[in-house]
Amino acid sequence: MTRIALLFCAIAIAFGLAGTAKNGPTSAPQRSPMVQEDVLNANCPAGIDDRKSDLCAQWKAADAAEESATWTRRTGIFTGIGLIVGAITMAAAIGAAVFAKEAASHTKRGSDAASAQVVLSEKSTEAALVSAESAVKSHQSDRPWLLFLNVQRGAFENGVVDDVPIANGLAFILKFANNGRSPALDVRGDRQWLLVPEAEPVPRFERRDNMGSGSILGPGHEFRIYPPVVLNDDETRLFRAGNHLLYTWVLVAYRDIYADVVRETELVICHQHNGGIEEINGIRRETINTQYAGDQQRVT
Repeated sequence: MTRIALLFCAIAIAFGLAGTAKNGPTSAPQRSPMVQEDVLNANCPAGIDDRKSDLCAQWKAADAAEESATWTRRTGIFTGIGLIVGAITMAAAIGAAVFAKEAASHTKRGSDAASAQVVLSEKSTEAALVSAESAVKSHQSDRPWLLFLNVQRGAFENGVVDDVPIANGLAFILKFANNGRSPALDVRGDRQWLLVPEAEPVPRFERRDNMGSGSILGPGHEFRIYPPVVLNDDETRLFRAGNHLLYTWVLVAYRDIYADVVRETELVICHQHNGGIEEINGIRRETINTQYAGDQQRVT
């Protein structure tokens, strides 16, 4: 509203100046219609100045005054137009300045808001990362972990394995324990074994699809792989001679309550007979060394 008022004031001033110039007094003498043109022009022909003729001097003065008045009117008109144009230009300049100021203010507010959003976004991202890392750490510490515990071994006498009677054999039972803080679901296990000459490399085992039915294993509980590995009489004699190694491969699969994925523990254990006898807790048994072997070792 202020810019429009200034514009109308400038236009009014311009027209006022123009009207004053147009209506101003002139000193040119008024010609009487009763006086003949040739009499009035006597002794004052056009283009010739008669300095001794008072009438000629008056006409020259009148013509000069009329021409001055004409140019005064024209100057007033041009001045009014100039003032109008100047007023419009000034109004446009003021409007542009005000618009630029408002645009700059909006831009700054937008920039401040964008900066605030960026800061909030960064903080939200950092909080999400911290929360995710905390969740992962919590999951890793609370999930079940089925790890190899030990091998229970002993004599297998007067029995039958795979329709083969065994009078003086050896049996190996591999045991696992849930070292996690939550139960393991659908726990299943499989085992294979090979008795090979000592000079041969560590064999590789192929997993089988059928791992039997699953069970639940709580935190701190043990899990035995059945059926046990049993050496018949001939295999036991080769093993006790010390020139054959027994390799057992074990795969345990399970799920946890946090992620619907299958966890697995896979390992290969080498058993070597030392030919001696050891006594543990009053029980005498053969000395057999047990250690991990090969590259089929993983825990997921």
